[in-house]
Amino acid sequence: MFYKGSGVVHRDTIVKIILTILDKINLPNKIKAFIIKSMHMQAPINGFTLIVLSNFRVGICIYLVFVFVFILFFYFNGCFITIVEDKENFINIADPYLYMTNSELTDENRYYSIIYIGIFYMIVSTWILLYKFKKNY
Repeated sequence: MFYKGSGVVHRDTIVKIILTILDKINLPNKIKAFIIKSMHMQAPINGFTLIVLSNFRVGICIYLVFVFVFILFFYFNGCFITIVEDKENFINIADPYLYMTNSELTDENRYYSIIYIGIFYMIVSTWILLYKFKKNY
């Protein structure tokens, strides 16, 4: 699961760039971490809402962005946004799901829970888009 390939090197480079940019922002670290966490948790929810409520063409564009992000998750061996959040010692985006299932909070459980959530998200989004395609075309 945890390798040190080129994807991890690229991920670490992106994390360093983001942290350098964040250091230049004149806000307390807790506020910056809260903003990042909020955006990180809202992106899938907002994307799913737009897939449901928008027309097929907009929905497919949003879907393709999330497919790309999901592929990057595997390439980077994790989410670079989560690593930025961890630098600020906040909870992981997967932690609420792990708490609900009474699972131990480990890096491995977090990694696999995000994969399971992502797969579920993609399956449901695919069904919705297929329904919209069949309905409109």
